[in-house]
Amino acid sequence: MIEQYYNISYKIDIVIHKKYLEDTESDALLHIVLSDPKHIKHALVTKAGQPSKKRNGAIYGDRNEYVITYRGQIIKKPVYPWNSEFKELRNKIAETTEQKYNTCALQIYNSGQVGIKPHRDKEMNAGSKISSISLGETRIMRFERSGFEAIDIVLDKGDLCIINYPTNNYWLHSIPTDDTTQLRASLIFRNFD
Repeated sequence: MIEQYYNISYKIDIVIHKKYLEDTESDALLHIVLSDPKHIKHALVTKAGQPSKKRNGAIYGDRNEYVITYRGQIIKKPVYPWNSEFKELRNKIAETTEQKYNTCALQIYNSGQVGIKPHRDKEMNAGSKISSISLGETRIMRFERSGFEAIDIVLDKGDLCIINYPTNNYWLHSIPTDDTTQLRASLIFRNFD
């Protein structure tokens, strides 16, 4: 099933492919993510036994280094070579979206206490799409723009979310915190120069 959030005058175009991956495929990818120690920069559980409130992640791609500007600072992060599973998924999504991707950002949210604040992705090629696969727990992705009502989209495991141009130029997106207790991960495919 495909859901679309499109309004040209609002400059929003988002497509959700519900159950793009079957549960078995989604679960297998999540197992790969959680089995690789380079994905877990912070403990999933604190010394006090509470879920960590820090996001974990890694970047995969065609380069050795990922450079971003964040709050006026230049940040360099290592880029890992594609593993076969992520590369296969990248190729499948590229065929669906008719766009090539050269970077995959893995994000791990240990529980609903961990989110990401409203932001825009800034380092991408102009006019390109952002495509992400949700793994694990169901969470909300929120789109916000000044003067407009927020749009909340439910992302279940296996869902593919495609943020088409020019949405990212006008709308902020976030994963708000909530009361869920299970882990969620996402694989976010982008195209950079």
